[in-house]
Formats: sequence, structure tokens, C-alpha cells
Amino acid sequence: MAITASQELQNQFAQRQAQSESRVNSMFDKQIAAQKQSMETAYNQNLSDQEAAKGKIAPTYQTSANDLAVQYERNRRNLNTQAMARGLNTGTASQQQLAVNQGFMKSYGKLRGEEAQALTEADRQITNLKVNYQAQVQQALADNDYKRAAALMDEYNRNQSWFDNQTLREQQQAENKAQTLASFGDFSGYAALGYDQNTINNMREIWIVQNPLDAYNVGAISADRYRSITGQDPPGAPSGGGGGGGGGYYSGTPQTASSGTSPSAVWAGNVAARTNVGNQFSSSNFSGASNWASNQKNSSGGNVNATRTSAASKGTIGVSTGKKISK
Repeated sequence: MAITASQELQNQFAQRQAQSESRVNSMFDKQIAAQKQSMETAYNQNLSDQEAAKGKIAPTYQTSANDLAVQYERNRRNLNTQAMARGLNTGTASQQQLAVNQGFMKSYGKLRGEEAQALTEADRQITNLKVNYQAQVQQALADNDYKRAAALMDEYNRNQSWFDNQTLREQQQAENKAQTLASFGDFSGYAALGYDQNTINNMREIWIVQNPLDAYNVGAISADRYRSITGQDPPGAPSGGGGGGGGGYYSGTPQTASSGTSPSAVWAGNVAARTNVGNQFSSSNFSGASNWASNQKNSSGGNVNATRTSAASKGTIGVSTGKKISK
């Protein structure tokens, strides 16, 4: 089945929308990838610095502990030397030695406590560094998603605006085409606009009654129907009907649209058959039918549109004699 104009337009809209989504998603995918890479690089650098700083804690405190042990050993020897020089008894020397030992142990314990606190703080900072990095990544993803959604909505609105404008244009084109065809007695164009067949038939009938000569010339009605509407013989037909010609007029039965030829082609053929007597007739006046139909239109109207052409409705048709048939 051939694709209708509206379906083709919907396909174009879907294609435009898919391209827009692909373009926007690609742009924001690249942005978030670059942000994540930047944040990961910074995180790894900070983590490396923190781990390096932590690695220096134990050696630093061990150096302090060694210095403290050296100082303790120096104090202990000095104490023994002084005790011997002064002739202190064993009890007094032992008490002094105990005091030196207690001082050393207190200082050493404090030093190791400070080392433990420093290591704990280093671990805390490393943990916080990881937590902060993960939070930054999540925030970046959320911001990216928000901006991506806004950009996608903008693209959708832009494409929808294009689609609406194109739909309106095609709708106008279809209406113009239907009106042009109707000016020649062909009301088939209104089917594409959503008119039901009864409405189209009524429009055609109104046009025939209002324009019997044009209807006869395009083969839409017979000579007898023309007489029943006007009470007169149609131009070029024998009086009272019948087959013979008279007065140089075309006397045959006009070709009708039911033969499979379009009404406009039928109309041109019948006109050509009558040009030997310079038969001239008015262009189709379908305003009555069109105005009547405007109040009968099916609510499911078509989705097509464009620039109007009024050539056919101007009513000037060239024939084989080179003359114009005017309204």
C-alpha cells in the first residue's frame, strides 16, 4: 500500500527525533565520561598522596621511639655512674633507676599512642576521600541526566514544531487540491480530508444543480438530466434528446467519468468535441457545495497541507481553437 503524505511525514518526524536523541545522548555521554575521568584522576592523585603520607607515619614515630630509647639508655648509664661516684647504697640507686625506667615507659607509651592516632586519622581521610569521590560522581551523573533530559525535551519540542508546521502545510495543499478538483466536478479529493462518502455525494449533487452546464460538459450528467434541471436542451445536443447531431453541434453522448477517465480529462475531451462550433461555457462554481460541506466535515479530517493554486478556479481554459473559455 502506498504511504500517504501524513504517514510519510510521521516517518520523517520519527527519523528526525531519533537523530536528535542520538546526537544529544552522544554529546552528554561524552561530557559525563570526561567529567568522570577528571574526577577519577583527581581522586587517584589524592589517594596516592594520602597513602604516601600514611606510609610516613610509622617510620617517623619509630625514629622518635629510637631517639627516646637512646636517651633512656644514656640516662640509665649516667645514673649508675653517679651512684658509684657518690657511693650511694643499692636501695637508693635502685629507686632512682626505677624512676628513670618509669619516665621512659611513660614517654614511649605516649609516643606510640600518638602514632596510633595518626594512623587512624590517615585511614579516616582515605575513607572520606573515597566517599567524597563517589558522591561527586553521583552528583555529576544526576546533573548530566537533568541537563540531558532538558536537551532532549528541547529537541522534541523543536521537532514537534517542525512536524506541526509541515502538517499544516500538507493540510493546506490537500484542501487546495480538493477545491481545484471540485471546480471540475471531481470531489474525490475531499475523501483524503476525512469527508464521508455521503457528504461528498451531497457536495457533488449541489454542484451539479448549481452548475448544470459545467456538469454536462464534464460528463457528470446526461442531456436528459440537464433538461430536467434547466428545462432547456444542453448546447450541442439535439432538441428533445436523441442521437443525431444538428446545427454543427456535437451530438454524441458526452463521455462520463464512469468510464474510468478522471473528470478533468473527461471535461477537456468533451470541450474539444464541441470546439467546432466555438462552444464556450463558464468555469465551475463550486462555492455553494464547498460552503455547505464545511459544516458537514467529518471530525477525522486529514493530516495534509501547502501553497494554494487557483489556476483551475480562475475559469480560463484553452481549447484547440486557441481561444479561452472564460467565466
